[in-house]
Amino acid sequence: MTGPVGLSKNGKRTSRSNSNTGPRRYLILDFDQGTRDQQAAIIWYLKPYAQLCLVMFSGGKGLHAWFSVLGAPEADVKWFFQYAVSVWADSKMWTPCQLARLPDGLRQDGNGQARQPVIYLDPENVPQP
Repeated sequence: MTGPVGLSKNGKRTSRSNSNTGPRRYLILDFDQGTRDQQAAIIWYLKPYAQLCLVMFSGGKGLHAWFSVLGAPEADVKWFFQYAVSVWADSKMWTPCQLARLPDGLRQDGNGQARQPVIYLDPENVPQP
């Protein structure tokens, strides 16, 4: 976030808005369709198109893949995202202020807490500020 508040689409001050997000460092792809093996295969298939930093289990239905896009042309990032959506990625993750699961975090579910473990990490692809 670039500040504590921004303006919503309706012009209201809010702590979460597209107007107070900074440059995109990661494009996070959320997969809930198919089996985890199918999701992993799709993520691996997408790997040549962008730098895959990590893959985590959401603690629920699917995998989340974090791709480094810092400094990449917006048109290339958008093309990659649209392609990912065509192979089951959730289209809501394009919104800059969209909440995403945190690697190795905890989430509340019907049975208490569920860990969100990292199952793949490539530290060489993590963008440096």
